[in-house]
Amino acid sequence: MTGLPAETDLLADSPGGADGHGGAFLRALVAELDALADDPAADPARRRAGLEARRAALADSGSDLSRDLAHHGIPPQQADQLAQARLHRADGLRIATWGELLAHAGYAAGPVGRILLSWDGNGDPAAARAADALCAALFVLGRVAAAKTDYTGFDRVFLPQSYFREAAVGVERLAGATAQGQIRAVLDRALDGADRLLAEAAPLPRLLRGRARRRAARRTLCAARCLARRVRAGDPFAGPITLTRWDRLRCAVAAVLP
Repeated sequence: MTGLPAETDLLADSPGGADGHGGAFLRALVAELDALADDPAADPARRRAGLEARRAALADSGSDLSRDLAHHGIPPQQADQLAQARLHRADGLRIATWGELLAHAGYAAGPVGRILLSWDGNGDPAAARAADALCAALFVLGRVAAAKTDYTGFDRVFLPQSYFREAAVGVERLAGATAQGQIRAVLDRALDGADRLLAEAAPLPRLLRGRARRRAARRTLCAARCLARRVRAGDPFAGPITLTRWDRLRCAVAAVLP
């Protein structure tokens, strides 16, 4: 997953909090939670213990972490949702439906967009819908790209179980050498959902107030679209899917050219 577009890319160069460093702080917090949840050397009990300790610190108003959240203008409940989502998958995971996947994404990634909007002083419902859609799309794309690793390394299946049933294929096919046949159909169905989410997210850049945030949103939206194309055209079971240098250059240009 390293190097793939993620919802935290929205925070690049984003001022927030009392000293303007809220974006960097939130990115670091998400990275820490991911490291605890996705440590391949730790067993589920150890991953769970690490995440529960961070949740306890979030709930303790006198902890250094809580004081840092307040300093950066990050609501504790939003930070706790990020931790909750990672705790939910610590022991393995099965997602039943597309709706359940979106609900999980709303905890795992959605708080980043909502915090961004609060820093932007933006109460526009249309902006909230677009931010939620972009964060969810990035989450889904990341999970499709990492579907094999999620299953073989952590016993996690984020792709809806209903998709497997309707394609008449078992989740064990996620361990295959290549993504072909009916397992490919499962991946493509999730990608179709991600494409719909990206269409819903398209208005976000123009709905943001801060210039730096608009740039970051344009760059992130472009990168998400590039990733969707790369995952659809490639085989995430055969090797890592990455953005090309041209993709990154294209998105850097898109960031500054509305």
